[in-house]
Amino acid sequence: MTAISVLPEHPGLAAYGDLAGSLQLLNCPHIADFILAGRPPPFRVLDGVFVKSGSFSWRRADSSYLEQVRLDWHQDPDPRRRAAADHVIDLVQHATAIDPQALRRLALFQIRKLLGVSDKPDASPGQFRAQIISLGVADE
Repeated sequence: MTAISVLPEHPGLAAYGDLAGSLQLLNCPHIADFILAGRPPPFRVLDGVFVKSGSFSWRRADSSYLEQVRLDWHQDPDPRRRAAADHVIDLVQHATAIDPQALRRLALFQIRKLLGVSDKPDASPGQFRAQIISLGVADE
């Protein structure tokens, strides 16, 4: 019997290459780092992507949150970075209009790629935990 991965094997976005290129221009290793828009981590990926919004509260990164992220990125003095941020927001909003779980799947895909899950079969749970937290995922 073949084990089925619980992590996504692909991001499910046709324009993923464009999105990844824009994130790279913005020095964001993954989409959750982008939507934090300079705010300190952490974030969570549950049935969506959530960012810390207070000492005990979390906010879902939905369409209205993404519009606030757009405004935050518009503070960047570099017009190329502002355009790249707009491009990322537009792609993610389009994807989530079709599939409400698109942002979640994208975040999990990128985090998995950064962790190199398939490249490190012997890594201990403690090593993975430290690496995950270093990406900004909530410690809890």
